[in-house]
Formats: sequence, C-alpha cells, structure tokens
Amino acid sequence: LVPETPAQMARRLACESGAAWDQQQYNMIVLCISPLQQVWDFATQANRLGEWDLPEGRLTLIRDSGVSPMRIFGHGAGGSGKTFCLTQVVLPTYDWFMPGQCRRQASQNAAARLIEGETMHARAGLTKNAKFTLEEPSRKLKDKLKNAWGQAVLVYNDEVGAAAPGLYGTLSSRAYWGKRAAGQVEDVGPQKAPFGDPLLHVDAGDFAQLRPVPRGRSEE
Repeated sequence: LVPETPAQMARRLACESGAAWDQQQYNMIVLCISPLQQVWDFATQANRLGEWDLPEGRLTLIRDSGVSPMRIFGHGAGGSGKTFCLTQVVLPTYDWFMPGQCRRQASQNAAARLIEGETMHARAGLTKNAKFTLEEPSRKLKDKLKNAWGQAVLVYNDEVGAAAPGLYGTLSSRAYWGKRAAGQVEDVGPQKAPFGDPLLHVDAGDFAQLRPVPRGRSEE
C-alpha cells in the first residue's frame, strides 16, 4: 500500500471534521501543512523515506530539504474556528508524521488543556515568580531546555494575546536556547531565530481581547 502523504491525511481529516467547508479554516490548514508536505516530497524524491522513522532522521531531512520555516499568525474571535482546525487537522497530522516533535502551549491553564499542551510558564521552565528575560540561561537550565525543545518541529502557541507582557518573549528565547543546545539552530541569537526556527510556528488568539485581570486587583 502507498502511504498517505501529509497533504492527503490533512485533506481527509478536514473533510471528516467539517473544517474543509470553511474557506478560512481550510486556507490555514493548507498553509500549515505545506512545509511538512515539502519535506515529505523531498524525502520521497531522494529515496530517503527510510530516514523518517527516527526523530534525528526527520530533523536531518528538514535540514537537507532546505524548506524555509513557516510562521503563521492566526487572529480571530472565540468560535471563529482557529483552534478547531489546528486541533482537528493540523496537530493530528504533525503528530502522525512527526511524533514527539510537536510543542503546544497556551497562556492559561484552560486553553492549554484544550489543546492537550502545557502552559507557557511550564514550557519555558519558569517558576511562579521568575523574571521574564531573553538572557542566556545557565548550563543546567539549558540541559532541561534541550530535552524540552531540542527536537521540536512544530510550535503552536494559543491565546497569545492573553499572555503576560514578557512571557511570550521569554518562551521564545527559552525555545531558541533549547534548540541551540541540541545543535538545531545557528548561533544567531533568540531575536533572529524565534522559537529556534521550527519547521512550523503558529501563534493564535483573539488579539482584540483584553488580558484577564488578576484576582484581587482592579484596573481602569
């Protein structure tokens, strides 16, 4: 049997979930799957699909294919379908073709559970009162970040607009240092390689929504 390609799987899932019938959702799906399909096409044409079985082999194929990292900004009000098409189509496709190499996180616990991910604080290795910073972390922390981010191919940040100021930048920096420790990104600094330049980087949220007000405080 000929294996299903990333594009074929995404198309099937889009039809089964109903995301295919919403033009904006379908367009987002096509954009997200495009870099993965390009790497698959490269591996097929080069007779190197055998390397796809291991994470290291997939990372090598991504590097050798020369496919540029894709960054996508998804903005929409609640109920617009941005999270739906990602959780029902894009993430399952990447999870199937890049198992163990997808990192999904959100600014709030509820949103993180919805996408079966972690909070941004946890993924960045931050304690409750830790300072947000872009500084290079300690060697001990780098080892932890290497395990957390070193093989990341997809990075999906949900509810970005609700994140505390500085949290997003710290998360991006920590991802960069993790991938840098794993030798998966050039030594260009976190500002020039957000999240370590994964194959796909998606930020989603309602950027017209106000951030939650902490309990016990009032803001004008």
